Amino acid sequence: PGSAAGQPRYDVSTVATIEGTLIAVDTVLSMSGIQGTGLHATLKAGTETLPIHLGPTAYLTAQKVKLVTGDKVKVTGSKVPISTVPTILAASIVKGKDTLALRDANGMPLWRGFRRP
Repeated sequence: PGSAAGQPRYDVSTVATIEGTLIAVDTVLSMSGIQGTGLHATLKAGTETLPIHLGPTAYLTAQKVKLVTGDKVKVTGSKVPISTVPTILAASIVKGKDTLALRDANGMPLWRGFRRP
């Protein structure tokens, strides 16, 4: 039984910055029950492969930084277990000289209120 209570929560005490290469960027159905899709990526960092939860597709599509497979990036975010798998809820991603901002310092999503009125 899936419930909103099982949603991963951003935890500022587990924030880490990890560098690696994106080996996948995928559109997935929203887990939160909100209509729409989200973007997830998979980061290869040394011997570790980590799923990265980025945010809603509509928000990410509107940003100037585009993420594609093969990008070398630096991901900062909260590392939390989702179904026992260590997963990063991304707050920011640095690609070259560009930064894709996803959450504020407290982990609040920057896409809140992004939807058109």
